[in-house]
Amino acid sequence: MSDDSSDPVSITDGLTDQQRRGAELAAAGWSGVDIARELGVRPETVSRWKRLPAWQAAYDAIVAEVRGELEASLTELAGKALSELEALLGYDYDPSIRLRASVALLNMAGVGRVQQTRGGSGRFGVASSTD
Repeated sequence: MSDDSSDPVSITDGLTDQQRRGAELAAAGWSGVDIARELGVRPETVSRWKRLPAWQAAYDAIVAEVRGELEASLTELAGKALSELEALLGYDYDPSIRLRASVALLNMAGVGRVQQTRGGSGRFGVASSTD
């Protein structure tokens, strides 16, 4: 296995390409042992990298970027889901679908608390405050 001592250092962040790749793999959930095996270094080398402020900064930046992308995707999907629920509120063929869409929207908004009952005591199987 090779060590990281001969790798060129990037001027921008003080990490070698191999160290940056290690940070990417760590951010993807790889263990230190697996990173070492993939990059051809000893596990101790990866442990040393993890203690470097520049390596931790690179790792944090990668994780933040991925989280940002996931949040953007979830926001877009939530918008689509809300549009579907909105369309279901006007569904004329089955009132229980309208009710379930209404309950879902209210629960997501945190407005009131509607409880499903096992025995279906309320209309459409939903308990109302008068039950």
